[in-house]
Order: sequence, then C-alpha cells, then structure tokens
Amino acid sequence: MFQRAWRGWADKDTWSFDHYLARVTAQGLRRMAENAHGVPWFIFEDNPHLDEKDHHNLALLLWKKWLTDKAEWFEWYDAEDIGLHPSMTDLEKKQALDFWDKREKHFNEVVLPDFYKRWGNLWD
Repeated sequence: MFQRAWRGWADKDTWSFDHYLARVTAQGLRRMAENAHGVPWFIFEDNPHLDEKDHHNLALLLWKKWLTDKAEWFEWYDAEDIGLHPSMTDLEKKQALDFWDKREKHFNEVVLPDFYKRWGNLWD
C-alpha cells in the first residue's frame, strides 16, 4: 500500500506494467493539457504559418491538442487488452488479431515515435 508512496511504484504495478504506465502517462498528459502555460518550439516548427505572437492563441491550442491526442491513445492502450482464447470463434480471433495489428502499427509508426521525439517537451 505504501510502496508507491515510498519508491514511486508498487509491486502490483509491475503486473501489466505497460498498462500501469499507460494509465499514469495518460493522466499526466491530460493534466498538462489542462494547465498548459507555455508552448514548446516544435509547435512553431511543425506549423510555420504561426509566429510567436500566436503563442497564447492557436499555438497553445495546438499544444493542448497534441497532449490530448497522446493521452487518448494511452487511455485506449490501457483500456483495450484483447487476448486470444481457445473458446473464441474464428470471427472473434480475426477481430482480436486485427486489433493487435492496428495497435502494433499505431504503436510503432505513429504515437510512440512522435511521443519519444517530443519527450524533452513534457514539462510544465
């Protein structure tokens, strides 16, 4: 019970650690989106039509959207855990495999590369 307070994680967190981290990450990203004070420079680099006077207007909205989009993905990751079971029908097995393919593609090609690239911007 006090493990998380004492060392930052609990033994029970390591069972499906990926889901625990996804949940914590999503909550943190949502909190950052709610309290965003500044805008990282990449928002301006990725949107060259903006200039610094847009800092508290459109640029801030774009940053909040980036944070929210990533939070939604981490929430989806945490909520969805479809496994294969012997009792599944062929259609259910196909749906599960399609889900895992989509998750893997999104994980490796869309969300995590961008998230990792912007890792140093996750401060408030």
